[in-house]
Amino acid sequence: MNPLVTQIVHKLLQKVLQVLNFTQVNQIVLLSLAFVLTYLAET
Repeated sequence: MNPLVTQIVHKLLQKVLQVLNFTQVNQIVLLSLAFVLTYLAET
């Protein structure tokens, strides 16, 4: 995956988290999922 695309995806996820105001646990889970997806996309 293009590093720029990855950066945009992460920024979008941060915006979504802010809007939905998730709990700390949900944020950790979603961020972990985002990094896993990014890792898989880059391999």
